Amino acid sequence: MPISYTRFLELYNQHATRHDIVYAGHCRLIENKDGKVLPLIGDFISDNPDGLFPDYTLDLAIKALKDSYQTSGCDSLVALLLNNVDIAKDPSCGPNEPDIRRKKSELFLAEYLLKLRKNWHQQESLPKDVLAWFQIGEQWQPFSVEHHLRSLMDRRIGGLVKKTDCVVLEETEEARLYYYSPQPSVEYLMTSFPKKGKKHASLSRIIQPFTPSGRVCNGTGCAGEVTQLIWETQNYKRNFSKEKFNANVLFNIAPMVCYQPVNIGTELAYDAYDLTLKTVNIFLEPACENMKVTVFEA
Repeated sequence: MPISYTRFLELYNQHATRHDIVYAGHCRLIENKDGKVLPLIGDFISDNPDGLFPDYTLDLAIKALKDSYQTSGCDSLVALLLNNVDIAKDPSCGPNEPDIRRKKSELFLAEYLLKLRKNWHQQESLPKDVLAWFQIGEQWQPFSVEHHLRSLMDRRIGGLVKKTDCVVLEETEEARLYYYSPQPSVEYLMTSFPKKGKKHASLSRIIQPFTPSGRVCNGTGCAGEVTQLIWETQNYKRNFSKEKFNANVLFNIAPMVCYQPVNIGTELAYDAYDLTLKTVNIFLEPACENMKVTVFEA
């Protein structure tokens, strides 16, 4: 059986304040037989290959915030993470054109969340801003897109090489590779960017594994994206210091398979950035029967 809501709420209340953010529902995109790109969550699918995790964790987060609002006037936010790693860019798009398939899938997801929020507030008679909108650029959307974090990483991780000794750059003929080195002789490959005209990043050194099946978490680069997710949350905390959104605690509900890369990416964020928030990483397996928790504090 999935973990009980009571168990999750106890964990949430152990760390929560009135100003937090909960990332939940972390779901992939798929391309169906008709060529439509859809998120693996909600009404879009009848049998999710990722198990209960996306729908169940989003439900846990919403219930926790609802209870917090009713008991303490909580104004915390919940955001849905969308993982674009399985869907390549539409081949019909030019190199400088937007990915139309991803834009359409985001629209489907936004409509789903708007419907969810409308139904929830009608049932619970709660203020409309309790369920979060997360800002991306100039647009407010009710979720955060990992693709966006990946592009942000390209712009920001280079600066970390100059800012901290814990991030190391390796230049090869094929790529730029960025490593996190929390201590001498320990290195994790956080992300890599092939150079123009090259397809793959080459490795010239031995690095620590993220999982038994791959040195870079099967090539997704999610460890580095977690680092940027935490930085973005901290950045919004600064920008909205006088507004309702002023997160004290970041709850990140992630798949159990991501346990090591997510924790490593979180550790890098606390090494590299001046953070003032607490991060609580909550890991659940696909059937949501078991849970592991790691807490990071500034």
